[in-house]
Amino acid sequence: MIQRILVPLDGSCLAETALAHAAALAASLGTELLLLRVVEAHSVPDPMASGIDWRLRRAEAEAYLGGVANRLRAAGVEAATAVVAGKAADEIVGFARARGADLVILSAHGRGEASRFPLGGTVQKVLSNAPFSVMVVRPAEGGAAPAIGLRYRRIVVPVNGSAASEWALCLAASIARQHGAELLMLQIAPEAPPAWERVPRSAEETELVERLQGFQRQRVEKYLHELASQLADSGIQVRGRVAPAPQVARGIQEAALEEGADLLVLSAHAAGGAAFPHGGVAEHLLAQSAIPVLVLQDLPGEGWEEGPRAAVSSHR
Repeated sequence: MIQRILVPLDGSCLAETALAHAAALAASLGTELLLLRVVEAHSVPDPMASGIDWRLRRAEAEAYLGGVANRLRAAGVEAATAVVAGKAADEIVGFARARGADLVILSAHGRGEASRFPLGGTVQKVLSNAPFSVMVVRPAEGGAAPAIGLRYRRIVVPVNGSAASEWALCLAASIARQHGAELLMLQIAPEAPPAWERVPRSAEETELVERLQGFQRQRVEKYLHELASQLADSGIQVRGRVAPAPQVARGIQEAALEEGADLLVLSAHAAGGAAFPHGGVAEHLLAQSAIPVLVLQDLPGEGWEEGPRAAVSSHR
């Protein structure tokens, strides 16, 4: 599962939006928390030739991270800190690889990052090169960061019958259990838009399609009921919902907003395919969702081979 969480910070209030979520997840999952500050390469063109300047900048960065770590410690969350020099995106990915970070939590648009990218240039570059799980948090209006100690109230997990989506459900269940949050399993039922059919259906065809859709919905509802029964046995408040939508990603986004969710958890490539680093649905939600999105990268191994239902049992 997740054992080490990395939070890159640039000293801005916008970047610190990710802190409360990192603290909440670290406490829920019992993971190590790392705070990273990258001193941009253009600020230190030649550290050897400008040793004093570099030492001053590093000392400032270390003092800043130390202050953040103290705030977290006061809330009962321990965090290690590190300062490196270089290009932000490259250093974040390299540091995560070197330190074995399983999850990197990023705030959209850090210091001065207005750009043509919906998430900011640095965040977009990290996501494009991330072999690890990622979470993106959008700053609230006004830029105020949520307080350390936040608790999730409703967590939405899209499921589609795949092992990957059920694996994401297991981790979301662990978080929900610790926060006393409701866990909503969301199944999107894709709809073909009316314009798709150029030749109108006959009454017999319409009846047949409606019957098939009814059978499919019954299967989905039975599947969600089975999952809910397993999770409810472990003391989690859980329910399922089937939401028809012409597009899966947009359907998830709209349903999560309707439900008042404060966290979305899904697996990368849950439906298969790798046209995008995390899959098309995850990429859309990372870029567009106003709700924090946690995307779990595919992690094959012993826990994966055991299957999602075994993982549910192991967390009871």
